[in-house]
Amino acid sequence: MSRKNKKQLAFESTLEHDFFLTLEFDSSVVLFEEQPFKLRYECDGSNRFYTPDALVHYHNTSTVYEVKYKNELDSDEELRQKLSCITHQIESEGKYNFMIFTDTTFDPIYLQNLKFLYKFAFLKNTEKFDERFKSVYENLSDPISLIDFLYAINTDSSSHGKIIPYLWHFIALNPNIIDLTQKLSMNSPLIKDSLWQK
Repeated sequence: MSRKNKKQLAFESTLEHDFFLTLEFDSSVVLFEEQPFKLRYECDGSNRFYTPDALVHYHNTSTVYEVKYKNELDSDEELRQKLSCITHQIESEGKYNFMIFTDTTFDPIYLQNLKFLYKFAFLKNTEKFDERFKSVYENLSDPISLIDFLYAINTDSSSHGKIIPYLWHFIALNPNIIDLTQKLSMNSPLIKDSLWQK
């Protein structure tokens, strides 16, 4: 389920799933489409057809993406030639950019953090908690770990088990307040003076 697109998305590989997940957390992405259209292109003197893996719409531009494992790209010269022809066709039309997403585009820790947080992205009845989290966060004067942030929310540690899922939901919707390139834990520090996602 895509929160950003408000619909269920289909994917053909784990890598495509991971790619879509990164788009959910990218604040520059407005929406994205899987297998959006069929493109006619020429390669080695013959006409061929290509269906992109995804079309991503950013605020000021749109990009066609092909999703491939790096070892597949490195070992398949025919595939590289095909993608070169496709790149030329798309760029010559001037409507979209073209990029390739591989399993080396993002660090595994970053992807693992996204997978963890996305489990909480669809939590219901979060408004009361969200407002409280935002209020405490905006009044912070020093860096603070997640566990200390919890105590700032409620000094009663027995209530933390109930609060933590809503905290992960809050971070999933505002991922810029924490460093997702480092493994998430309750000792992870919040990043101050970040912009809230709209």
